[in-house]
Amino acid sequence: GSLITGSSDGLIEIWDPQSQYQHLKLDLLYQKNEELMGHDAYDHNNTATSSEEETATTKIQITAITVSKDGSILGTGDNMGLIKVWSYKTGMCLRSILAHPQSWISCMEFNPNASAVLTASHTSCREYGLRSSKLLKEFCGHIAILTHCSYYLKTITNNYNSKSMKELFIVTA
Repeated sequence: GSLITGSSDGLIEIWDPQSQYQHLKLDLLYQKNEELMGHDAYDHNNTATSSEEETATTKIQITAITVSKDGSILGTGDNMGLIKVWSYKTGMCLRSILAHPQSWISCMEFNPNASAVLTASHTSCREYGLRSSKLLKEFCGHIAILTHCSYYLKTITNNYNSKSMKELFIVTA
């Protein structure tokens, strides 16, 4: 598989395993043409809760990355609370959501069918629908800063009728 990095300059790059991750993956046309994915102050100036003065002095940095199970989309989060969802194949930004205004994204993960994304920042974990870009659930209560959030799919067997079903849990740390 490929190595995907996000850095303090706000760029997201995909590295080629054939070159032992020394060179960018150039079979992705957007990378070959140096059209890299990234976050910048412009993204934040176009949100309802950011001002130009505020973002002009803040260097936008990538703080979290996740990839869907099928590898078709990737998600990135930054130090100002913005998450973006990208097409792996084209490099196009599919969604941009201000998930945690004024807070850095410490972790993010797509649900199993990539219809939602889970994000963590400070003491809350939030789940956003990717079709609507709307907040679906918020999980609060941590006293310390959240460093991880994850979906956990578990098979549960009913002892009464021996039927099993899968339930999706959200785990935070």
